[in-house]
Amino acid sequence: MRYFVLRSGTRDTNHVFTGSQPRRAALKAATRGFKNITLRERGTKKLHVYRGNRKRVRAPEGSPDWLPSRVWKPVVRKKGIKRLDRRTRRTRKRTRRTRRRTRRTARRKTRKTRTRRTARRRTRRTRRTRRRRR
Repeated sequence: MRYFVLRSGTRDTNHVFTGSQPRRAALKAATRGFKNITLRERGTKKLHVYRGNRKRVRAPEGSPDWLPSRVWKPVVRKKGIKRLDRRTRRTRKRTRRTRRRTRRTARRKTRKTRTRRTARRRTRRTRRTRRRRR
């Protein structure tokens, strides 16, 4: 279960929605009547941006007696994901330069992991051959 905090402008509100996916939390927010839905996932620096509304529809067949004859059905569409800036906690614009940097660092990380993996394999092989020789 993940927790998503509804944001108003650049500040968090007191509304917290839960769900396994951000869309599920956005549907809950739309059911309450929010139109522009910006959800910040707790523990991360991601903002999930949705546009939502709700429609009045007939209750499904086989619904319990206490449920009214007409209920609200939420509809949401995802607009995108934004990232919060570390220092200011505000959304930052991603320029071409920052995109290139992130790509480079990702490449470097994959190279490092590859070399580590091959080094591990080599040490395992040498250990096996040593055991066989004895």
